[in-house]
Amino acid sequence: MKKVFFLLFFIVLTGLTGKSQIVIFHEDFETPSLDDSVTSTMVAVPNVKDWGVNTRLHHLPNSLKSDSCQVKASNSAYLTTQAFSTLGNTYVILSFSQICKVDFLDIATLEASADGGLTWSQLTMTNYMGTGQYGPNGNRFAANSYGNLWQPSTSTALPMNTWWRIESFDVSILLGNCANAKIRFKLQDGGPIGPNNNKGWYIDNLKITMAPSELIPPVITLLPGYPQGTLYSMGPFTIKAKITDQSGIDTAYIVYSLNNGPDDTIGMSKFPQDTMKGILPAVTDSDYVCWYIRAIDNSQAHNPARNPAATCISFTAYGGITFPFYDNFDVNTTLWTPSFGGTNTASKWEIGTPAYGTTNTAHSSPNSWDVNLTTVYADNAYCILTSPVFDFSSAVNARLSFWLNYDLEGSSYMYDGTRLEYTTDGTNYTTLGGINDPLGVNWYNGTISSSAQPGWGYQSGGWKQSKFKLSALNNALGQVRFRFVFTSDGSGTISGVSMDDWLITLPAPQEAAIDKIYLPVAAGCGLGMETVKIRILNNGLTPITSGLTASYKKSPTSAVVTENVPGTIAAGDSLIFTFATLVDLSTVGVDVLYNFKTWVSLPNDPNHGDDTLTKTIQSLFIPNAPGVTSSSITYGTSTIITANSLYPITWFDALTGGNVISNTASYTTPILYGMQVYFPMCTAPNGCISVRAKDTVYVSSPPPFDGASLSMPAPVSGFNL
Repeated sequence: MKKVFFLLFFIVLTGLTGKSQIVIFHEDFETPSLDDSVTSTMVAVPNVKDWGVNTRLHHLPNSLKSDSCQVKASNSAYLTTQAFSTLGNTYVILSFSQICKVDFLDIATLEASADGGLTWSQLTMTNYMGTGQYGPNGNRFAANSYGNLWQPSTSTALPMNTWWRIESFDVSILLGNCANAKIRFKLQDGGPIGPNNNKGWYIDNLKITMAPSELIPPVITLLPGYPQGTLYSMGPFTIKAKITDQSGIDTAYIVYSLNNGPDDTIGMSKFPQDTMKGILPAVTDSDYVCWYIRAIDNSQAHNPARNPAATCISFTAYGGITFPFYDNFDVNTTLWTPSFGGTNTASKWEIGTPAYGTTNTAHSSPNSWDVNLTTVYADNAYCILTSPVFDFSSAVNARLSFWLNYDLEGSSYMYDGTRLEYTTDGTNYTTLGGINDPLGVNWYNGTISSSAQPGWGYQSGGWKQSKFKLSALNNALGQVRFRFVFTSDGSGTISGVSMDDWLITLPAPQEAAIDKIYLPVAAGCGLGMETVKIRILNNGLTPITSGLTASYKKSPTSAVVTENVPGTIAAGDSLIFTFATLVDLSTVGVDVLYNFKTWVSLPNDPNHGDDTLTKTIQSLFIPNAPGVTSSSITYGTSTIITANSLYPITWFDALTGGNVISNTASYTTPILYGMQVYFPMCTAPNGCISVRAKDTVYVSSPPPFDGASLSMPAPVSGFNL
């Protein structure tokens, strides 16, 4: 046993590391003292410890012994520490090495006592800090705690030194600032009687550490989008990370070097909650940057952490093409690169003036890109046209447009065609958008059978402009390229495809749009004063902080409702806005169709094409409840009751729920001996139902009882009455 109370060592350690921690209890079961700081029960054999020193298994260098116990038949065996004090320390950690080769139904658990062993509390999954199955096992260890490591399916398997696992429990809430604390290991027979050939529980290097504050370093989790690898952007570079610690974060910063020079630092700020953000400054073309994050928690120990733990994350920055960018392929003819997707080179993208079939002009003379300028394209074509690298690091909601002219094999079924793909890493490409994509205009008109991908096929009928909103590439840091991929099947070829006037632009600084009406609903029975809820987008380059209004009117002739939209919408972000003023969609007796319109207004917004949305709303009337007339009948008779309505009647036996008893206007009651209420409702042609009316049938009192008519039967001989 080793109890660590070396004050001088503690002071030196504190000065060197800033962590005021001390090992208050340590038992390694080594000679000469062996297991003198722990006490074992003796339930199996009188005067023989249930737990005993084991010389075959041991953990860590220079260790020769451990302590162990096999399950005792129908009993519980305990290994209990001597009492120790944690006064002045609120943070207490229990750690030990273990192999738990016991049956799953047996109970290998731990308990803590804050009163010298008078009462005990079981350690649960809330205390457990290890990686094994403890809580899911019912707050206990067993042979299955580490998957197949301890061979749970083979009870006779002999434990090996490679099986050791280090465990830890946070017992601060149980034993913090405690004068008379104890820990004990409990091994209880819980399944079939006895150990069932399992070798038992092995414990080594039992240690209890305490400190005035917690000693766990912060957890730093990098968020996607951080700079790494090859970047076609020269910054600035935003780095975000979730940094958490139970004591809070005192400081977080980025350590970086430029071109292997000396380290510099950039502070990080909260953005928001436990997310922190730092911005590396802009660099010059071909600069090499290496960086990592360091954080220090707010405990007395000031625990540090870094990510990556020992290395740094590096990137090399290159300048890409920025926006606006326009290429008519007439000035610089070498920016785009043609290539092949396979071994067939008979079809290829070429630059010049198209001169075959219906693809026989450039959109802006003299040049465009075309598949086989002067000849028909070939069967089984697979040719690619790749753009230069673009810098999207500062781009938000960039807009792409270009012109296409195509005449290809197909009709409603498209055999040959082209699609547009993009990459952010220069290697892995993704198809941009889908058929009739809402982010695009004239975007893909079908699935191309030769590629099984969406694309442009059949005939364009001349030059047509296609557009796409590149919000998927907002602030993209990678190597952004685009490529046109043209494919054809094994038979049938026509003129081909041409592309011209490629343009990427950025939106204005201030630009608001509306893209969804959440409420009111499109149709409903008995609509009344309804909530209006919309989603507003910031398609501009700068945050919207003021001046934004939202408006609606329920029909072309109704009054306009306009309200200020509070708050800030960051560039590329959205806001769900609910109007304070409700819209009246009520109707009586007839269905009403409203052409609902809503829009947003923002000063200096140059693009009004996306400011407005409309929605057709059908307000369906609810019919009045059927007319009824209460009736009175004689006791023990029935009657016919009738409900009056313009619409079909359904009768029920309850005001809500209940059973349908008739689907006609009239209903014949059963014989009644007391008052009864029936509930008719009606259903309008629009499917809306009325409330249920109450039709009451009153029943008269029963007739008086006449005892004079009764006769007494004569006695029967032989019976005593």
